[in-house]
Amino acid sequence: MAKQREELDVGACLRQGAIGALGAIPGTFCAHPCDVIKIRMQITGAGSYQGAIRGIIKEAGGVRGFYRGLTPAIEQRMVARGPMFLVSELFTQNVERYMGLEGVKARFVGSVGSGYTVGFLAGIAEYRKKMLSQGVVTAKEARWGNIVATARKSGQGRALLLRLNAAGACAAVFDSIFFSVQHQMSVNNGHSAPISYGCAAAAAVCAGFLADTTVARMMVVPPNKPVNGFLSSFHQLIYHTVPKMEQPKNAVMRVLKGARLGFRGLPARVVEFSISYTVTGFVSIPVVMYIQSWNKKEA
Repeated sequence: MAKQREELDVGACLRQGAIGALGAIPGTFCAHPCDVIKIRMQITGAGSYQGAIRGIIKEAGGVRGFYRGLTPAIEQRMVARGPMFLVSELFTQNVERYMGLEGVKARFVGSVGSGYTVGFLAGIAEYRKKMLSQGVVTAKEARWGNIVATARKSGQGRALLLRLNAAGACAAVFDSIFFSVQHQMSVNNGHSAPISYGCAAAAAVCAGFLADTTVARMMVVPPNKPVNGFLSSFHQLIYHTVPKMEQPKNAVMRVLKGARLGFRGLPARVVEFSISYTVTGFVSIPVVMYIQSWNKKEA
């Protein structure tokens, strides 16, 4: 029988939060071009990386297009990733404390709840990043207050909430896979932080990519325009993305073909997150060492 946690370890929560927030800056800078390419393929249906890259360069007038939206991307990662790591640790400890689960199971269950919570709250930052990276709105229009004001003024407040709910659902899928796989690799299998972080991120991206594509399509719609809910948008993605002239008569084949289109940009996303989280893994090493040395001095 699993041993229940008696009290919360606040220090562990803060340590995880520091790792997530500090690792987000260099990780995002290194991986941002892959994110821009991935979003381009998700929302335009670009059939090849060559076509997506050409489109980005043409629109931006050069390679600077690959770093369009970098500032809100770093902002979004810092807003989301620090709390993502901190709240996952907090939820996991509570799952251990009140549900009696431990190890990978506790990480998975705790991170479903923490992922949705943080994803929903960080949804506006994600929305800003998506729109700016694809040139949907201007920097002024993408300010936090202006997004909310535009949605309310145009009667699309509910649509804004639907986007935030979708961001939360997508984050719940990613976080639950990421933290449970990372725990398995680092604690149970003894892999280093960079390897366990990078591999766990790749696994989580593959598991949640269709949800991510659904959210991406919802979030490149300006705030004054309506969107369907997450499930309706997901259904639209896998069942109605294929043009009518190319739709198979068999319903299963139609869904599979739609899902195949929905997975466009997956390699770019895997590379992006593998780089970003591997860098976060490297950052975690000095952070943990510093905190441990500080605790020894305090003791």
